[in-house]
Amino acid sequence: MANEFFENFLNELKLDNFNPAEEKAKILSNPKVTTLIQDLQLSQKQIDEGMNYLQKYFDYLNENNNNDPDWKLFVDENGFLAIDFTNDEYFVRRKLLENFWLTNITPLDNSWYEYFNMTKKHKPRELIINANMSLQKFLPALSSQIKLITSNQTIQGLYLVDENFIYARNIFKFLAFLMGVQKNKTVIFVDASALFQFLQTNLKNQYEMNNIQKYLTDVDCLFIDRFAMGTRPEWFINFLITVFTERELKQKPIFIASPIDFEDADQHLIINFKDKNNDGLNKLERLLKHTTSRICVKFIAKTNN
Repeated sequence: MANEFFENFLNELKLDNFNPAEEKAKILSNPKVTTLIQDLQLSQKQIDEGMNYLQKYFDYLNENNNNDPDWKLFVDENGFLAIDFTNDEYFVRRKLLENFWLTNITPLDNSWYEYFNMTKKHKPRELIINANMSLQKFLPALSSQIKLITSNQTIQGLYLVDENFIYARNIFKFLAFLMGVQKNKTVIFVDASALFQFLQTNLKNQYEMNNIQKYLTDVDCLFIDRFAMGTRPEWFINFLITVFTERELKQKPIFIASPIDFEDADQHLIINFKDKNNDGLNKLERLLKHTTSRICVKFIAKTNN
């Protein structure tokens, strides 16, 4: 009984009235399809082998009031009909999303994901509004420095000291989006504590440690948020020094946001730093501080007082 039911069901689904030859003729007689074939100078063999693409083009025209798609058909180097998605808005946005690395450690804002996944979604306007508001908390020279950075007139990054976190973060998020979307550069925006936790979890996994270090040194623009939030183990400071010096050699900028001015001599970065006579730890801290001072231009946010 069950077999009979399914046989009847499948029989009802049969496209008895579908004629492949008529469907092909219908597609090829479409004026826009005809023009496309002429423009690409397609042979009969190319037409026959590329009917699935011509069908896709034909269907798009029918579903979109005869308007052309953002993507286009072309003949590839092997002589086959193919699709070029480089002008397709969704494809372009998804490619831009690939510019943002290590989002498994520090995810992007939801509004960013909406922009990359929804073609009708505009760029997050709050980025500009918040950045403009936050710039007022710093000296005007910061705006001038940002212009130098975005016009590739300097290889120095920025070190923003902001006890409130939010002002430096607003500026850096705007810069990160600008660099990744407008400038088409690779970007890492990572929370320092999240980075530390990730590395600590994988401390015995040398492959993963080397992999993360390579990402941090190779990315075009590295943003580190909430830096110097408490002291860290010596190995982490060594890791950062390696990343910072490698980026300096490659002339790639670093952008650091911190609630404290950790370059101050009284600020310590290494955990359990109690022995002021420990020359090794002193040198390690000074090296990180001097490296940051050399590769970044420092700006301190105005206090609320």
